[in-house]
Amino acid sequence: MSSVEALLGYNASVHLRCPENRTAAMYVMHFDREDVSGVGRLLLAHGAANYAGVQFSPERDARGPTGALPSGARSSNDLLVAAGKSEITPDGKQLTLAGTPVPPTHWGIALHQIDKFWSECREDADWSSDMSVRELDKLIIRKNYSRGRGVALSMNDSSPLQINALVSHCWDENTSRFFRDVCTWLNTMKQDEEDSLFICFLSNYQGTPEEIKRQVEQGSDRIEDGVFAAVLNNVSLLKGRMYVVPCNEVMHCGGLYGRLWCTWEVCNAAASSLPIIFHPDYDIEHYFGSASQLSRVGDLPMGFSSKNGRCGNPRAEVTEDEKRIREAITAGYGWDNIDCILRACHQFTSSKPCQHFFQTNDFRVLD
Repeated sequence: MSSVEALLGYNASVHLRCPENRTAAMYVMHFDREDVSGVGRLLLAHGAANYAGVQFSPERDARGPTGALPSGARSSNDLLVAAGKSEITPDGKQLTLAGTPVPPTHWGIALHQIDKFWSECREDADWSSDMSVRELDKLIIRKNYSRGRGVALSMNDSSPLQINALVSHCWDENTSRFFRDVCTWLNTMKQDEEDSLFICFLSNYQGTPEEIKRQVEQGSDRIEDGVFAAVLNNVSLLKGRMYVVPCNEVMHCGGLYGRLWCTWEVCNAAASSLPIIFHPDYDIEHYFGSASQLSRVGDLPMGFSSKNGRCGNPRAEVTEDEKRIREAITAGYGWDNIDCILRACHQFTSSKPCQHFFQTNDFRVLD
């Protein structure tokens, strides 16, 4: 039995023809009649990446149900990876349709493309106006973008967009509110050039855990060399900017800075002298939590410490991302300096509004 047959439980003879119309291979595979692309992707896993024509001839067999993916597989991409083939390069690059590796600095998406994507999502059968970004990823993005390219690169395959701005946000936020915030707010900003944005759930390919790990790490186990650092460094060279969009959903658990990734992003942008622009419609509790009270003008809210932030589900085990961010902060800035940066970003004089714009060319860490 072949490695493909071992993965699958339903027979279908699949003839793959190369451009010269010669029969290149035949495999016995399980597939959903409605998911022809999934079969094609499995063929790619077995050395047929350059063949142009694929012909399918299903032959039903009593050994398994028609149409169901094998147990544990969320999509055809899981089968492809299980067969030993990933569509993300070992050093974390995505590939264009032509097979050209694209680094994270060019996983950008334009505002009009975000608006188009939002419209497409609203037409999807799984769409709900109440869904979070996390649910959007699970129910729509992974279903419709399962070929090794994130939403951004899929929309710019022939000419990938170099990123000149980052958006820091939280996946627990309401999807509609986030898209509305981004599309409406950023359209009012008068920039010298159009924003080409890095938004993690649109820029990163939302594939298997291994594919996400490759993208996040970029060939290094140091968070300082990962995907965010690569994008941030390039945006800094381009004299770009960071936008920060909080949300209502995490106010009860420490606000935006209760999410360690968001803290890490904002603090590194500030330390790199990147302009940081905060959404004007959000207040102190959106950043530091609903229990936040100012201890005194210009200081952080009472009891706040960036060290309490978490990655992922705060009730679950510590993730690898969280471990690496904590190790980097402990060995680098230190937690007091992280709090110092946040204090500089938010010079609160009352509960609202937060400072709209922050930039410094003279940031110094504490001794």
